[in-house]
Amino acid sequence: TVYFKKVYGIDIKIMNCDDYGLATAGAGYSSKDGNIYYTDFGAIFDQATVSAETFGKTISETLDAYNMFAKQGYKGDELQTLANAGLVAGNVGDIEAGKASEYLTASLLQWNKESSEAMGVVDGWNEISNNFATTVENLAQGQAKAGATAKALGMDFDQLNAVVGTLNARTKQSGNEIGNFIKSTFSNVLSNKGRDVLAGLGVELENADGTMRDIM
Repeated sequence: TVYFKKVYGIDIKIMNCDDYGLATAGAGYSSKDGNIYYTDFGAIFDQATVSAETFGKTISETLDAYNMFAKQGYKGDELQTLANAGLVAGNVGDIEAGKASEYLTASLLQWNKESSEAMGVVDGWNEISNNFATTVENLAQGQAKAGATAKALGMDFDQLNAVVGTLNARTKQSGNEIGNFIKSTFSNVLSNKGRDVLAGLGVELENADGTMRDIM
């Protein structure tokens, strides 16, 4: 289904809705959790138009960000909040909006963060990149690769940010490479063999109550 929108008094073709997972303007679609959501595509476009003007993006690139989160079942103000955070991440990191939104999605899911915390994630990346020899994209890549593993080891988002940023600045390896290294290393530490080796050295990963010790 081709969707048209009146812009400056002229009907223009925006896109084929099928490309964005919507069979028709305002059709239901399946999200990753298996539920069916109803989406008013016209409303999404209106929100995206405002976001594009606010953050200096093309409507096509802005819709890429909206699409990333709409497919997960987000809608209304929550969808706009997430998409705007993705656009800001794209701007500060010089990353395509769709890719920035993909990184943001990965971090939110792995750290179990709410949509209201999305801009805080972007701020965390931006702060580290402004003060150290790393980039928003490298930090985002590292988080996407190692976030869940770091969380299992008791680290928080900011601690992993600092580790990725430090390693990127010193080694000049990409965020993906660093994230994979951290994931592999931490996974080995969490394994039974890793725990046994550390225990032999007198190092315990858990407190007496069974909670993970702070490794930083």
